[in-house]
Amino acid sequence: MKKTIAAAIAACALSACAPADQTDDPMLGQTGINLRSDILADTDVAGMGYAITAVDCDTGEAIGEPIAAARDLEDLLLPGGHPGFENQPFDAASGHLFADHFQALEPGCYDVTVQPLDAAGAASQHCAPASESGVAVVAEQVTEILLISQCVGDEIGALDVIAAINHAPEIVDVQYEPSKFTCGDRTTICVTSRDPDGDPTVLVASAEDGVELAAQRPVRNEDGTTTQCVTVAVPGPGEYGVELSVFDQMNGPEGQLVTVESLLAEGQTSHATLTAPVHAMEAEACLCACPEGFALNAAGDACERNVEEEAVFNGAEVNVCEGDDRDEYGALGAIFPDGTIVQNDFFGNDFETPEGRLNDVGIWTCEAGVVREWIGFSFCLTVEEAGEYVIGTAGDDNTRIILDGQELFHNEGQNAFRHWWMIPVQLDAGTYVFELEGWDFGVAATLGAEIYGPFAPGSTADGATMAALDYANNILWSTGDQVGGVFHTGDNSGYSCPEGTSLNLCGDVPSCTGTQVAECQ
Repeated sequence: MKKTIAAAIAACALSACAPADQTDDPMLGQTGINLRSDILADTDVAGMGYAITAVDCDTGEAIGEPIAAARDLEDLLLPGGHPGFENQPFDAASGHLFADHFQALEPGCYDVTVQPLDAAGAASQHCAPASESGVAVVAEQVTEILLISQCVGDEIGALDVIAAINHAPEIVDVQYEPSKFTCGDRTTICVTSRDPDGDPTVLVASAEDGVELAAQRPVRNEDGTTTQCVTVAVPGPGEYGVELSVFDQMNGPEGQLVTVESLLAEGQTSHATLTAPVHAMEAEACLCACPEGFALNAAGDACERNVEEEAVFNGAEVNVCEGDDRDEYGALGAIFPDGTIVQNDFFGNDFETPEGRLNDVGIWTCEAGVVREWIGFSFCLTVEEAGEYVIGTAGDDNTRIILDGQELFHNEGQNAFRHWWMIPVQLDAGTYVFELEGWDFGVAATLGAEIYGPFAPGSTADGATMAALDYANNILWSTGDQVGGVFHTGDNSGYSCPEGTSLNLCGDVPSCTGTQVAECQ
């Protein structure tokens, strides 16, 4: 008798390796075998069940009932150094458990199925059946085939943990302007800080009841430090302590800056704090000699004089039309000097809808092509009694606010129009000239601003207090009311004034006015 080998490999993909319901399988329920377990992997396979079915060689239709048998796993591994199995298909260094069943058959064609079995003789839950159809058996020969049953491997995931170090910011310098000793009721403290990681920083100031604080916009210095000033107004002579805390910041889930401390676990901190003294003296105790032509200002801390020059008309005017509406305008809400954020329908709420102040009151020129130059408005505000006011502004791309010839606020970049910037201003009785101007880099877009107030003393002490004010019902001036008019100032239209002065339209004739300041001698 000759022996020939017809090797056929039947394997299943991992996604299809779960065994089917084998309740009626003729291979199951066999007795008289001693099934061993899988020693190579953690599967439930202990043996193999065989089903051999005679079929018509032409049509493949079954002839009669299947022949069923069950076999234990062999005490050997394939290829086991056998040259007939090495590298066809098994790698020479591999080892595979197997079972073997020899069945005498009449010549013909047969469908062969093997079913991995567990120790109870039931279909394996881990390894799938394998089969070959139409296997030819000829007289006086042994047809040998190899079937491979694929087992499902364990699923695996992964966790990659990045652990970053954050350092608390440091206060590197504190300066008083003009001094921690003040003859009036106010002074300014400027704090310079640095963050070892290069994070942006924000100053938060607090003091006892009766002391009013107004933080200014932080300024990033060329050496990487940040300087932020806070104006301190005290109720009278005495010694006061101002707590100055510098927090480092990162971007929150909505893209807005938040303190790193708010992202840390409870009890962890990331800030630097010190308490700065302020000594308020009786006005009579302070001496100030002003240069000729200057007079001591109301605060008693500097010498001032008013200047007036002729306004230059540039020969043309540009008209005011409504600006663009965009989803990103005001999407991050109002931002207050200490970093407090308020998002609502009034200020702006999200990137989904064009809401907020810049979309509501934004304007630009009706004429096309007015870009890469400053254009804006002049506005006179008369204050009967000293009070607190807030200016809100945003623009695509730059905005600036000038008060009596001195720049009060300047902003640019993407967040210049994604936030509605809130700037507190404390004003004594008198008339003030405000200028609002915008600059667009290339495509005409929008500029917006409003003046709110007056508010009670202490209303602008910190971001939380400012955030609670009623702005909607206290609008003194708005760009939204300028549609149909003309822009007052411009590099190539309207009026121009020398640096240090503002266009003054309070009188009958346009002029350029400002306040020149000199230190006490």
